[in-house]
Amino acid sequence: RQALESDYVSKNLHKWADLIFGFKQRGREAVSALNTFVHVTYEGTVDLDAIEDPVQRDSIIAQIQNFGQTPSRLERKPFPNRNVVSAVKEKSIDFNALASLAALTPPFCVVGAPHRVYLRATMLDTCRVGMIGQMDSSVGDMCLVKGQLVGVGKKCALILPSKKYYRYGGPNNGVSVHVAMTSARHREVNRVLSIHDGMHRAPVNVAKPSLNGLWLVTGCVDSTVRVWRYDGQNVQLQATLCGHEGGKVTCVDVSTTFGTIVTGGADGNVLVWDLRTLTFLRKLRHINVTAASEDLGSSAISVSVNHKNGNILTLVGSTLSLFDINGNQVATLEEDFEFELH
Repeated sequence: RQALESDYVSKNLHKWADLIFGFKQRGREAVSALNTFVHVTYEGTVDLDAIEDPVQRDSIIAQIQNFGQTPSRLERKPFPNRNVVSAVKEKSIDFNALASLAALTPPFCVVGAPHRVYLRATMLDTCRVGMIGQMDSSVGDMCLVKGQLVGVGKKCALILPSKKYYRYGGPNNGVSVHVAMTSARHREVNRVLSIHDGMHRAPVNVAKPSLNGLWLVTGCVDSTVRVWRYDGQNVQLQATLCGHEGGKVTCVDVSTTFGTIVTGGADGNVLVWDLRTLTFLRKLRHINVTAASEDLGSSAISVSVNHKNGNILTLVGSTLSLFDINGNQVATLEEDFEFELH
């Protein structure tokens, strides 16, 4: 999969199409490219219904069955190159979409915004959980459920399908499961449903469930990452991932669509893991990290996987970077807020 999705294949895929379906299938171009086959295998070369000699007809059929049939030629001109990053370079912006984000103030991400957006921070430190406001912490996670904005506090992560949320960071080195929204079964918001102790040898610093709620990825202050399966009642350890060079794991994200886990640490490293095999895939290499990021120790602050195309967004220090599914850096947003395409 990694080979087929690599940049080399993307840049040369049209050459293969020229040989099989294009202008190099027949004629002088085919001879120059050493792309010639048995003549009876080409479309339209032989009319089997017009052959009356059964021996000759059977021999031609045998040749076709042995060598196969050449596909239909679809194009007589060279196929164009594939545009790998055309979606990122799209400049058309609908500014009317920004008005719908007013209810999410203060916003932490504006999707589809131009290269520069001015945000005004507020002093409001309230997280609205269902119909009850909780004043103990700032917003840690939120989502829109049937037109209602549901949020949970810091050190919490929503489990979307079940209307529950994880709370982590306590001295029990584990997580607890709470009610996020009232339902016929659970009428009390924030009620503790289960407690899972000793999931790590030290406190859990970050946790992220998958969109389907079946997976949970936790990051510890001892730089380890653990992957769990959650069946609605119990969590079962699937693997312990080690790769960060000391310091705590600061951010994680998981995508079941692309089978990807992304983790960031205080060491500044952003690592990508395979969710299916639970093995290491690659380390994302950040280009043009600003001096301000270096002053901050280049700690990974946030990572996010796009569930539509597999792109990965990272915030290391004060540098925002976009990577494609193969780990290639596509764009960088420096501290001066100028968006740079690679």
